Formats: sequence, C-alpha cells, structure tokens
Amino acid sequence: MTTIYFSALLKQKKYLPFYNRLVKLFEDNNLNCKFVESTNDIWMRDFMSIKSTDGKYIQFDYHPIYLKKYPKYITGGSLIAKNLGIDTITTDIKLDGGNFICRNKIAIITSRIFKENPNYSEQELTDKIKNLPKLDKIIIIEEEQDTYGHSDGMVRFVDDNAVLINEYTKKHIKYKKVLTDVLEKENLKYIEIPSTDNMTNAIGLYINYLQFDDIIVLPVFNIDNDKKALELFKKIFKNYRILQIDCTEIAKAGGVLNCISWQL
Repeated sequence: MTTIYFSALLKQKKYLPFYNRLVKLFEDNNLNCKFVESTNDIWMRDFMSIKSTDGKYIQFDYHPIYLKKYPKYITGGSLIAKNLGIDTITTDIKLDGGNFICRNKIAIITSRIFKENPNYSEQELTDKIKNLPKLDKIIIIEEEQDTYGHSDGMVRFVDDNAVLINEYTKKHIKYKKVLTDVLEKENLKYIEIPSTDNMTNAIGLYINYLQFDDIIVLPVFNIDNDKKALELFKKIFKNYRILQIDCTEIAKAGGVLNCISWQL
C-alpha cells in the first residue's frame, strides 16, 4: 500500500483542525501517511523529487520566482529524500513538482518553466526536462494569471485519452480556448469540473485532489459546488473509492491536497 507523505508543519495551530481531520481520514480508512520534519513550508509536492519512468528520482532546483523574496520558505528536497533513504539525481533546471502533471510517459507543464529558466532556449529546456524522467512527450500549456503557474491547479489526467480541467466562466473564456486548443491538438478529451473565479486562494479548486492506489481524496470547502463535484467524480472515477475532507484551512493558504502531498 502506498504511503503518502505530508509536512509536519500541518500540526501548526492555523492548520491543526485540518491536520486532525486528515489523520482521522487515513486511520478510519486504513491508509498510510507519514509526517516529515524539517520542511520550511507545507507544500511537499513542489520541493520534493519527481519519480522517473525508470524508477529513479529527479530533484529539480526549487528556487521559484514567487519565493525570490522569501528564501526562508525554500526546502531542500534532496536532503528530505536522503533522510527517507532515497538517492536523487540533481539538475539545475528550476521546476516545481506542482507544475508537473504526469501519466505514463506524458507530462503537462505550464509555460512558467520558460520564465524560471531563461538561460535555456525553449526547445533545449523541454528536451532536457523530457529526457531526465525518461518521457515520450511534454505538453506545454499557457499558465494562468496567478502567483504560482502550476499545472496541478489546471489539469489532471483521467486516463491516457482524457483530462479534467476547471470550469471557466465567460470572464475567462479566452483563456479556456487557449487551453482547450492545446488539449484538442494533443487528442486529449477534457471534462470540466466546477470551479470559482477565486484567484486569491484555492477554495473551490477540486481539481487539486489527491490520487493514489484506488483512492481519490476529494477536497470539500463547504460551498454549493461540493455536492456537484462529488457526483461528477463518482461518475468519472467509477473504479475508485472517493473520500472527502474539508480543506478550508489549507485552501486559504493557496493550495489543496495534491499540493501538500508526496508519494514514493
């Protein structure tokens, strides 16, 4: 059974109600989780290594633009991995784990990587990123106008032929067309999931769910779309057990379940 890793910083007072719900959810469903000490923030997905298709672990350089003025929040993923008994292959390429959505040998990454790595040409950069985790293809989508530029808040694979995307309002219809044009060009069907226009936090971001083994943990925000999202996920992921957890506390900090988790 897969073990899911979270930062021990979730035990802080501001996240403690969520932490207690999370521990109970895992215990009640006989699932495995561990809490990692010595992280500088809770966003495990971003600073930890990415598993290659040949089983190796690639540690990208975690110095994102949005933390340039806040170096105290930067965690060295290689050291955390070493403490877990994992050897990593390091690279100078800057790439957050939250900007790497992968299924089999295809990854989806936003155009933020080009801003993060101006010393590389776009072709050189995508080729190198593709070669490190041994991928067949990288699909580049335009980033949204947010702080982080992560793909895990925009798109998730259902299977080899379909993805989930957020439901865009008329206000963002131009961006939706840019995104869906790329997906259609790559022969990927897309299913829209309820979302909000909220760009200040992650409340309403159901697409940032946690998926492992035959389990999907779907976030709840105590808003009207919670029920609609659950019904859709049950239809889409018929072979999965769908669990739910209130993620209000961490969503207010800017992320949800995929953001705070990491798995071997």
